[in-house]
Order: sequence, then structure tokens, then C-alpha cells
Amino acid sequence: MDPKALIDAGLTKVETRVYLTLLEQGPSLAGEISQKSGIHRRTVYDLLERLIQKGLVRYIKKNNRRSYECVHPKRFLELAKEQEENLRALMPELLLRYGEAKTAGETVFYRGALGIKTIFEDQLSVAQPVYVLSASPQMREALKHYLPHYTRERIRKKIKLFLLYDEQFRTEVQKRERDKFVETRYLPRGFGSAAATNVYGDTVAIILWQPEPMAIVIKQKEIAEGYRKVFELLWKRT
Repeated sequence: MDPKALIDAGLTKVETRVYLTLLEQGPSLAGEISQKSGIHRRTVYDLLERLIQKGLVRYIKKNNRRSYECVHPKRFLELAKEQEENLRALMPELLLRYGEAKTAGETVFYRGALGIKTIFEDQLSVAQPVYVLSASPQMREALKHYLPHYTRERIRKKIKLFLLYDEQFRTEVQKRERDKFVETRYLPRGFGSAAATNVYGDTVAIILWQPEPMAIVIKQKEIAEGYRKVFELLWKRT
């Protein structure tokens, strides 16, 4: 069998050598295991003790000598279950620390349509209004296969979109049917930008819509609030 499978199950490389040797040889003395595995006898004793503690090996004492043997291999399934239960018990604390780290702010870079989709999935997850400064029709082409799903989920969750386009796109935008959860206004011609700024929740995502789109995502409450105020000011003046 492939030793890597046991390593993936939680054994070290040398623990795996000792375990497989014992599995193949059957009940054995430490010296015999050392000889067959090629591991120093003193090290074998330490490894056997670790395997015993994991419940994978046991021993029988005869004439003041220990004969070691493997426990039924189903013990690996029990170990996996125990690890899962331990992780579940630890999860609340991990999530708490993860949340604390997130509030400290983070910046992530994405490149390509698949990476950009992550931003829109995050918008659906946050489920708060999305404010887009310098919205671009190019987004529809870049995400044409994904956009129907995003729109359907956004409407289902009643997430409102507030879009500020450059005036030059007015005719193109007005040709498309709009749902009731989208509001659109226009900046004076030439005031738009090649990069669309999406603000939602505590996140600012600056997306450059080009043949291979790229984005910078900043998760920081104070920065998102600042961008939202700028958007609201421009919104009121259009």
C-alpha cells in the first residue's frame, strides 16, 4: 500500500514505517521490528509508544518481554472521527479569532473572471446594498455566463444596486431591462473611470474591466464608510 495514505491520516513517516512493518510481520518484539524496518531500536521503542498512545498498537508481556501487534485498522476511522469532533469543538474559537482578524482589515488582489466572481459571491453573502461608482457595461461581457445567476440571487435576496455610469453609456444602459432592485444615475461625460468601485458592507472592491479583469479588494469598515459617503455625495448631485 502507499505509505502516503497513512501519512495523510496523521502518522509521521517513521511511524508509518514501524506500523506497516508490524502490520506485515504480525506480533513482534521491538528488536525484530527494528531489524525489518531499518530503524534504530531505541527509536523504535519511542515510535511504538506513540502508536500505542494513538490506539493503533498494543502489546502483550510474556516472560518480561513485550510483543507488539497492530490494533484493528478500523481504529484509523475512529481517529478521524475524533479529530473531526475536536475540530468542531474548536470551531467557535477559531471563527471568533477569524472574525477579529477580519475586522483588522485586509487587502486581496484578484485577476481573471474567476477571481472577480468571488467578489460578486461575497456581495450575495453580505446581502447589503451595493454602490457602484463608474459602473461599466464591460462587466456584462466579462461575466456573461455568471451574471444571470448573480442577478437571480441578488433579486431573491432583495439586494439593491445603486449604479453611477458615465453619461456616455446612457443609451446603451437604457436599452436593457431593469429590475426594481436597481437604481441608475449618470455622471457628466468624461467623469467616469476605467475602474469601477464597488462598495458593500465593510468592503471596497476596485475592479478594472479589461480583457483580463483585475481587482483590489479592501475589507476595512472605515475605508468602506469613506467611499460610501463620496458615492452618496455624487449620487445627490446627479
